[in-house]
Amino acid sequence: MSTLPPDVKAHPYDCVYCATPNLSRRQFLRATAATAIAAPAIATTAGCAIATQGNGAIADGRPILIKGGCVLSVDRSVGDFEQADVLVVGSRIVAVRPNISAPNAAVIDASNTIVMPGFVDTHRHMW
Repeated sequence: MSTLPPDVKAHPYDCVYCATPNLSRRQFLRATAATAIAAPAIATTAGCAIATQGNGAIADGRPILIKGGCVLSVDRSVGDFEQADVLVVGSRIVAVRPNISAPNAAVIDASNTIVMPGFVDTHRHMW
């Protein structure tokens, strides 16, 4: 049984301070096995769900403007921006700065997201 903080008195209902002896060994093993089986499937489908958001209807040869994201370039010459745009033409990043104007570009709204130009997999805790 864990030690209660001095300002918390013992009580009959379950909480983070109380041990829960109601879980049998069999129930624990069953829950652990179910989690071990489900975790890889959940991790795989979660990545797919994120990767397939949007309608994917960007015409060939058309520039792409990623607009309004928190840009972490990890390049001292470019810098990082609290809110900026990234312009991609073909397979090249041609501009990273606030308020890019590109009238013919397909616009991707990146507000409330982190944009890391040049990175394929940003889940590496770079900052």
